[in-house]
Amino acid sequence: MKKITFLMALALIISAANAQEMNQGNKTLKQFNSEPSAISKLNCTSRGVQDEQLIMNWVPDEEEWTNVAIYTITGQWGWVCGMNGYGMTEDAERFDLTESGQILGVYILAHTSSTFGRSVTLKIYNDDSGYPGTALYTQQVPISSIPTEETHVIELNTPFSYTPGTYYLSFAFNYAAPMDSFALYNQYMPYATINTAYQIYNGQWHSLDEIWTSKTWNLYVGLIVDQQSSVTDINSTNNINISQNDGQVSVTVSENSTVRVLDMTGRLMGTYYATSNSTLNINQQPGLYLFEVQSSNGISTKKVLIK
Repeated sequence: MKKITFLMALALIISAANAQEMNQGNKTLKQFNSEPSAISKLNCTSRGVQDEQLIMNWVPDEEEWTNVAIYTITGQWGWVCGMNGYGMTEDAERFDLTESGQILGVYILAHTSSTFGRSVTLKIYNDDSGYPGTALYTQQVPISSIPTEETHVIELNTPFSYTPGTYYLSFAFNYAAPMDSFALYNQYMPYATINTAYQIYNGQWHSLDEIWTSKTWNLYVGLIVDQQSSVTDINSTNNINISQNDGQVSVTVSENSTVRVLDMTGRLMGTYYATSNSTLNINQQPGLYLFEVQSSNGISTKKVLIK
């Protein structure tokens, strides 16, 4: 465990009444002692990414969404997991990946307000003794492209290949004026039984249970991964070839087939029909899609990234 000395900046002395000093072995830190306040609980249903492709630490309850919220800070402006008066600059979620594969995109639920064209930086880190280590991937994401209070998929510009291990997905933000707003939805104890959330404060990474009232936290973010081969066949004898060039996808089949195109949230984008030994050309906007090809003998699915 890292040695941590949590020093409050002079500008935060006015918040000292809301903090208490805690000693844990050789570690001394300031713990914000005020109970977070849930100001906005989500009141909708998720569009839903395919379960086999989505990795999340979030734990649902019997009433979907009732344990997902965004939290303000007593005695300070801003959000626990986002931009706030304490100056946290980055939030991350830990993922323990047991298979090799590729991260194709990320799935988030955020509160956003964009007036000045600011961006957040999406990062993927490796592990360094239980904390985020070296950033292996970075991508600028305009805040205006992230809808507020709505589940959203951010496609990676380049799929990130990984081997089994611990990785961290993070969002970094800056406070340069004029500011836009960004905060991540989350859940905490008793729903989050193991802390998987981390923050940068005063230039160092800390787990959220070291900072916020000893509670365990999860961020409402997920990884969209491909842990299998590019084509998944289920009892299919159909000879299929799928390729794309400049937004046009060519699907060649050996049997009469129905071709369904879905985005990574599972939303149906189109249904097409191809006769045996033919090629079907489909024009599609840039993005990451599933092409599901079904014949009388089975189903094949392929992920296609259109740039």
